[in-house]
Amino acid sequence: MKAYHKDFQGSINDFNKVIELSPKNAMAYMNRGTSKFNINKVKDACEDWNTAAKLGFPQANEMIQKYCTSRQK
Repeated sequence: MKAYHKDFQGSINDFNKVIELSPKNAMAYMNRGTSKFNINKVKDACEDWNTAAKLGFPQANEMIQKYCTSRQK
């Protein structure tokens, strides 16, 4: 909910806790990546989206294609 109020760092902190408690939670990685992207931490966002994709969150691939592929070359 913090992301809806543009508290992206607070949102990241919340997702860090979720990931700590449930390290295979693909949605948490996806959402943490989006929050990181919103504060211009694109490299970190791409790492989270890659993890989300590896854990089976297919929508992460769209973000990777759109925002990460050209940066990784």
